[in-house]
Amino acid sequence: MKEDKRLLYEGKRDEREYFYTDDEIDLYEIFLILKKHIRLIGFIVLLATTLSVAYVIFATPTYKSSFIVRMPSVGGDKYIFSVEEAKTNIDNLNTFLEQKRYEELAGLLNLNLSDVKLVKSINPSVKRGKEHFLEVSLIVYNPAIIEKFKNAIVDYLNKNPFVQERINMERMKLFNLKKEIEAKIKSMDSMRRVLEKNLKEGKVKDYGFNPLEMEKIIMDLKVRLEDTKTRLATLKGFEVAVEPVIPTRPHSPKALLIIGVSLISSILLAIFIALFVEWYKNAKKRHKEVFSE
Repeated sequence: MKEDKRLLYEGKRDEREYFYTDDEIDLYEIFLILKKHIRLIGFIVLLATTLSVAYVIFATPTYKSSFIVRMPSVGGDKYIFSVEEAKTNIDNLNTFLEQKRYEELAGLLNLNLSDVKLVKSINPSVKRGKEHFLEVSLIVYNPAIIEKFKNAIVDYLNKNPFVQERINMERMKLFNLKKEIEAKIKSMDSMRRVLEKNLKEGKVKDYGFNPLEMEKIIMDLKVRLEDTKTRLATLKGFEVAVEPVIPTRPHSPKALLIIGVSLISSILLAIFIALFVEWYKNAKKRHKEVFSE
């Protein structure tokens, strides 16, 4: 019984050793195949790397920058133009670029045709939690055009008829309110001087109210007047909240990334091709042997 168990164990051990040896032989055969086709592998890797280096050298570099636009408001949190509407307007500009309608885009932005052709894309985006700010990303072929294009986009947004109408209406409303408050202050201030004069001369001893209350009303009116002046002065359309940073290095092509990916991909491709060529040769050889018999 013990001898049978020993023979069974040795049989399983020999079987494991067989499979282990078989795996080693397969890996070694793969190594030999790759060694056999080392020239083919080297040629494919060299060709792919050369092409990637050539692309990096001859590709036109692009530069990326972005700026943030604040939506126009009429004081406080009352905005007259939604960020989604502004995004749609700028998306329309990018559509002109994609369709290469450069002359129409140059007319809309009041720019030279040569300047418009230096821009690759305009991408507006809305950041979460900042619903009244719009980030505009520019990809250009010449970073010197970024500042000019930023100003052109903001001017384009401000020329929207709806925005201009709302701003003009609010400006007129604030201007009339300012005149009304100034008239009240002037009238009450004149009345106060008359009262003070009469009190000093003893002509009137009791007015039926406390003269200090009039002073308080005048002070409140002056505070309202300053607030109205501030709102009138800050009443504007679209404004740049964050200026773009002019890049000094290209955004693309990314030379190291392109060459690295190309090198790794070409090595994997070359190994696959070498194994496939060897499999094809062996399969063809076996096919001939079968039919020759």
